[in-house]
Amino acid sequence: MSGDSELYEKVLSLYRLVICLLPVLLLVDAPHGRFSPSEGKLASRIFTENLTVDGTISWILMELPSPLALIYCYLNSPLRLGSVEELTSSPAPLLVALFLLHYLNRAVISPLRTVSRSRAHIAIPIAAILFNLANGGLMGAWLGSGILKIESWYYPSFWIGICLFLGGWIGNIYHDEVLLSIRRRSESGEGPRYDIPHGGLYTYISYPNYFCEWLEWTGFAIACTAASAEPIKFDQSPPWLFVINEFAVMAPRAWSGHRWYHQKFSNYPKQRKAVIPFLL
Repeated sequence: MSGDSELYEKVLSLYRLVICLLPVLLLVDAPHGRFSPSEGKLASRIFTENLTVDGTISWILMELPSPLALIYCYLNSPLRLGSVEELTSSPAPLLVALFLLHYLNRAVISPLRTVSRSRAHIAIPIAAILFNLANGGLMGAWLGSGILKIESWYYPSFWIGICLFLGGWIGNIYHDEVLLSIRRRSESGEGPRYDIPHGGLYTYISYPNYFCEWLEWTGFAIACTAASAEPIKFDQSPPWLFVINEFAVMAPRAWSGHRWYHQKFSNYPKQRKAVIPFLL
């Protein structure tokens, strides 16, 4: 095994451990957004404003490593099995393009369109950079390995995954736009900083943007599984590990945010669940 392949396996082993954060995050709210130290939600001395950074700049800097790492590791994959011609004929370039499409919005367009973001504790961008370097690197190396079959272009399950990804991507942008409209009204003096969001899946859940993002990456993982020339093992598959780790990191925050809405607004819709319609 080459040195790069050994590094891939070591990073993959560490990446599997992200799910261990779930019980911790159920007890401690990550200090950014509405739980930022600047919002006065955390009393511990370590979470002071002196250790916070600009919300917009830190968001961009912590999200960009994922697509950059993916591009580098895709082009220089230590797992490469076949020729470059076989790789470019497979669905791999399409999946790379979809990954970059998501991060074009997440890392560049969305933060630049946001009127303002709460300051974040410095620990958040540092942790996110490490996560995104690992995720982007693993995903790029796996997609660039040549494991995806050329004939999978004709598999219905592959296109079901692609459609689910695109549907989740559109839903994620739509529901983020609802939150942005609240922030814009606040900045223009036409409304409060925080308000009850309405429209779309907000009828059923407090965090439809999270739910739609999970749909995105579940669709991505389904497409990767359908196209793979080898049986997929969840604990060996970067696409499925990404889905699992996203849930582990985001579900506790959705639950905390859901409780926050109920505490802040006495008229908050009682029938809304936190993040999965009718269930959670």
